[in-house]
Amino acid sequence: MPSKPFTVYRRPTRKKKRHIYYIQFRDGHGVRLTAVSSGQNTRADAERWAYERIAERSIRTPEKLKFKDYARDCFYQLRYLHFFLSLG
Repeated sequence: MPSKPFTVYRRPTRKKKRHIYYIQFRDGHGVRLTAVSSGQNTRADAERWAYERIAERSIRTPEKLKFKDYARDCFYQLRYLHFFLSLG
């Protein structure tokens, strides 16, 4: 059986004997993202909520931008600005 694209765990609330289930989705590389509260009180409901979010494609995954991609055009932009500044 393939593993689920998320992890489910529960956290206690301030009320005694009450728990809320949290979902931790995985990005495309298999790295876990920040946990999100499902607002559900049972594991089955929390898993159903998670599958609904996956079907809606409403999971926000931060892009991991590498520095070389971030700074790729920086040198050319600086030369372009320097050229216009030298024109006065």
